[in-house]
Amino acid sequence: MGLGMGHRLMKRWSFLLFFISTSALSSYIFTGCEGTYDNTTYVEYDVETVNKAMTDALSGQDPSDIEPNQFFLYEDNFQVELADPQIRGTFESHILEVNETKYQYELLVLNTEISYDQFGESTKNVSEQEVTIDKDSFELLESNTSFKDYFGHHFLKSNVSINNQNEIKLYNLTVDDIKLPYPQKVQKKMGCSASSPCLFSGQRVRFLLHEYVSKNKPLKFAIDRIYMKDGPYLASTYSSCMSRFYETEQRDYYIKQCSVLRDFGLKEAP
Repeated sequence: MGLGMGHRLMKRWSFLLFFISTSALSSYIFTGCEGTYDNTTYVEYDVETVNKAMTDALSGQDPSDIEPNQFFLYEDNFQVELADPQIRGTFESHILEVNETKYQYELLVLNTEISYDQFGESTKNVSEQEVTIDKDSFELLESNTSFKDYFGHHFLKSNVSINNQNEIKLYNLTVDDIKLPYPQKVQKKMGCSASSPCLFSGQRVRFLLHEYVSKNKPLKFAIDRIYMKDGPYLASTYSSCMSRFYETEQRDYYIKQCSVLRDFGLKEAP
């Protein structure tokens, strides 16, 4: 089974720990951030309930809108306390072929991933991938990690934990209806403006995840996902964020990582 967007974000923590250990973060003025755990009242939810909340957020999504030359561009970024978010990389999927059968959609996808290391050097990886989507369940049946990172809708069925062998507990689930502007590049193509933005309807799903790497002291993450109803099926996850406090000898630092949809549409013919 693919590891999902959660795993993709988890892999970024190693870079953030390097950043914290080598940067003069004491210059930041920390006044409190989203995801604070002090004095929190915890209401526990099981995995099935949280997973259903995210699945329900995508109700009505129809993969029949998938067509050749569609593309979707996501950005990975991170933020340390009140500093501006820093880009860690981008991931683009370009649908090359679509074969519709009685029960499935069979896709050939070109994935392009660009990653930046702590020194700003970039690495580019390009690969083709075959993906199958079942018409009845609207789930991806066969996929590698990269595609499900962004398009897999069943986040908790995959892997929100750093290590699957560790126990996890989920708390404080909230689901809110929202309206947000489409990505800036999409706004431009739609003829929208900053003064009159085009908005999409969606749902925001938030919860806390505790991973018990030790029996009595879990790692605590805040999960924040936004799902877009008024957009392409394969780009229905608008954003996925994880945040936590990282402990150092001096004090704790708030760090946040996100994957955010930046562009989608049809590729122009060469």
